[in-house]
Amino acid sequence: MDQTERHILDQADHAVFVLEPDPKGVPRYVACNGYAQHHLGKSQGEILGRTAEEIFPGPPGKVVYDHHVEAICSGQARAFETVLPYRDGRRLTRTTLTPVCDGDGRAVLR
Repeated sequence: MDQTERHILDQADHAVFVLEPDPKGVPRYVACNGYAQHHLGKSQGEILGRTAEEIFPGPPGKVVYDHHVEAICSGQARAFETVLPYRDGRRLTRTTLTPVCDGDGRAVLR
């Protein structure tokens, strides 16, 4: 992700994450905006390259991770709600996943 794309992410007034499947198909965070970092109380170094299960230990991380895998495997957009730990307490969070797909409907890397 280049500097211009990162700047665009930082204009959003809500958490924005970008995931890409690694060579084994595991969805990993490859970008996030400043809003997400601030409200989660985590640095980019604590987020990038990790999975939802690594960032949000326990049941919430597993739920989010499973939705990530399903969106990648299906190539279909998904929306869900879950309670996640923020730096100032737990919050109900609504997430929308929108995979970027090839002509055959498979999620692709940029």
